[in-house]
Amino acid sequence: MGIIRKKKTLRRELIKYMLTLSFSLIAITAVYVLINMIGMNAGLFYPANYNEIEAEKLKPKLQSAERITEDMIPDTMLYAILDKKSKQKTAGNMKETNLSIVRKKIESRPYVTLSQKGYMIIERKDEYCVLEYPLRAEFRSPLLRRFLPNYELTSLCIIILLLITVVFAVTTRFANRLKDHFQTLNTIAEQIKKQNLNFTPEFSNIKEFDHVISSLIDMRNALQASLRAQWHLEKTKKEQIGALAHDIKIPMTIIKGNAELLSLSPQNQEQSEYIRYILDAGQKIGQYIDQLIHLSKTEEALNIDYRESAVKPLVESVLNDTEAYIGNKSVDIVLKEQNLEDKKALLDKQLLHRALMNIMTNAAD
Repeated sequence: MGIIRKKKTLRRELIKYMLTLSFSLIAITAVYVLINMIGMNAGLFYPANYNEIEAEKLKPKLQSAERITEDMIPDTMLYAILDKKSKQKTAGNMKETNLSIVRKKIESRPYVTLSQKGYMIIERKDEYCVLEYPLRAEFRSPLLRRFLPNYELTSLCIIILLLITVVFAVTTRFANRLKDHFQTLNTIAEQIKKQNLNFTPEFSNIKEFDHVISSLIDMRNALQASLRAQWHLEKTKKEQIGALAHDIKIPMTIIKGNAELLSLSPQNQEQSEYIRYILDAGQKIGQYIDQLIHLSKTEEALNIDYRESAVKPLVESVLNDTEAYIGNKSVDIVLKEQNLEDKKALLDKQLLHRALMNIMTNAAD
């Protein structure tokens, strides 16, 4: 006996998606933090307080030096030499805009912090030495410091891109799985729309989708039963029409045969005209019966036979049949001809004759 697997629910799939997304984000963040720690231990970049510590180490050397030169300052720092009395810059590579704030606080404090930058003021005999250094993590490589922003901003951009990539990847995978289930529903709906009802449906492993598929299958079965019943009904109707047409053909043949016999006997003009009406009508009824029998035996629609035909003979035929239909009724027929001698048209003569006769007989009644 096989083990029956419990079907999943859409709620369970959504929870699974949220958990997968959360664990993926936590995992990528943890891996990135670990890589940063390894990089920091390997000396690939400096921590945020590195330059401040280096400045403290450098302070005694700068205080005791006879003259401060640029080669004594690390490449991660800037410096300026200020005259002790005028506080004007006499040497260094620090920008003047940053020195204006330092000058105001030069007497009160040896350290100044501004916009993630630290300033150390070292007092010498006749001058002040001001060191400027960043208070954020920096790349150790001068090349990376030159072409990339500071390490903190670069690191933030990288982690944001990684998190967006993870969200996109996990969401795309989940969306593709749902897309496959929706494609199954769409395939079943298309088969039903095309009335291709002899198909084997594929079920998914999600409960809600299987409920929809079951409903579509029930609709398929109901439509199939309805079409089958309709087909049987149409078939029965055609059989009955065919049988009835055969039944009508027998007495019609008798009427036509007797009319032909009467036409061979002596008769006056009025009797001869009535016999002609009977024979013409019998011939048309015979054609209609043959057409009914043909339609009852085929699945095709009524075939319309367009041919180029003269208009005047058709008008005369309709006129004669209408006069025969009217008989002794007090109904007058008014005919106005307008150049019908050479007129031709593309038409089905028999069907148009029937349509015109329906109009004329309705008018006569």
